[in-house]
Amino acid sequence: MIPQEVFIHNRGNRGALSAYSESGLDGVMERIITGMEEMYGRDFRFSHHTMRRTLGRTLHKKKQPIENIQHILGHEFPAMTYQYLGLDLDDQKEAFDVLEESSALNTPEKGHLTS
Repeated sequence: MIPQEVFIHNRGNRGALSAYSESGLDGVMERIITGMEEMYGRDFRFSHHTMRRTLGRTLHKKKQPIENIQHILGHEFPAMTYQYLGLDLDDQKEAFDVLEESSALNTPEKGHLTS
């Protein structure tokens, strides 16, 4: 059995994972917020969705398939998950950096082309 304190839970429908129970996270959220306020000496607010989005983005950056992330977050369609992840210009730059790195490996040096 998966405890309610995590982001997902089992509703009992053939073992399928479903969205988390907000009531299960309320106490955890309050302790985290209180700890952050004590640590930094200022108000610190975030929501259940902030934690879910962070989980999704972390899994995405670790190259997990979008379908897995979709099911963990309880989304019906992958498009909803992509939107929820809030991919931005930094994410796009990372994608182009990867492309640039892989292209550099395949680019022949000047004068080394064969006909």
